[in-house]
Amino acid sequence: MKYVKSLIGVLTICLFMSWAAGGITVKGKKYVFKLEKLDDRNDPTLAVNNARRFRSNKAITIYNVVFSTIAALAKINEEKGNEFLLMAYTS
Repeated sequence: MKYVKSLIGVLTICLFMSWAAGGITVKGKKYVFKLEKLDDRNDPTLAVNNARRFRSNKAITIYNVVFSTIAALAKINEEKGNEFLLMAYTS
């Protein structure tokens, strides 16, 4: 749980910094990020379902900190049309 709290704290700080700068511009297009959270309860199936839900809402990046769910996310990330940037760390 401490990794999740650390990740949320760091991402929140990064978001506030990007919002203060007016978002991020890539190749002339401005992006503003938001943080949405779902609890996968360390369940790979629930993690995959959560990722699919995020992708249906046009999420481009998914963060995770638990290996058992990271492995499941990496697998669905290989599906055509389901690609996303998987950001992860674990101990």
